[in-house]
Order: sequence, then structure tokens, then C-alpha cells
Amino acid sequence: MIGRIEGIWIDTQNHAVWLDALMVDPPLSTAQYALLALLYKTPNEIVSREKIVAEVWPDIDPSGVSSEAVDGIIKRLRSRLRKSQPKREYVEVVRGHGLRLIEP
Repeated sequence: MIGRIEGIWIDTQNHAVWLDALMVDPPLSTAQYALLALLYKTPNEIVSREKIVAEVWPDIDPSGVSSEAVDGIIKRLRSRLRKSQPKREYVEVVRGHGLRLIEP
């Protein structure tokens, strides 16, 4: 199965990600996948930085995760998605609030 024709589809068994029916290759890093999976569970809803930290770094004390680390993983995920599908923006940064997955 190649997933949905339009938008993002995640194969949770294989951790494969599809954008507009095109598989993201090479696969996302573990942290990038964790962030995208979190956003995928709540499309069009704003996900706070606190939830991002808890999901991406579950075994680390949240106070030990810097803003730079969070910003870095967001930037890398957005870049990877843009490389795979440059015609569309999938992740929106909502300043002061968090992130949102934009579904068509």
C-alpha cells in the first residue's frame, strides 16, 4: 500500500513516511519520525513545545532539553519534508504556541 494520494501518511509498523504518495527516502531519523508521528496524531491542532520534548526525548528530563535542540529538530524535519515534496509546506510553526501539521 502506498498510502494516501494527497498529504502525509505514516506506516507505523515500518516507520515509513509518504508525502503525496511518494515515500520519504532516506527514512527520517528516529527523532524526526517521533515529532512527525506526534503531529500526525493531531492534524491541524497546535502541539506545544512541552509535548514535543516529551515525545521526542521521552527518557530525558525535560529541563535538560534546550530550546536550541527543539528548534533544531523542527528545522531538520521541515527541511526533510521540503526536500521530499517542495511544492507544499506540511509543518507550520505557530510562534509562541508550537507546531501544527497542515493537512490538505
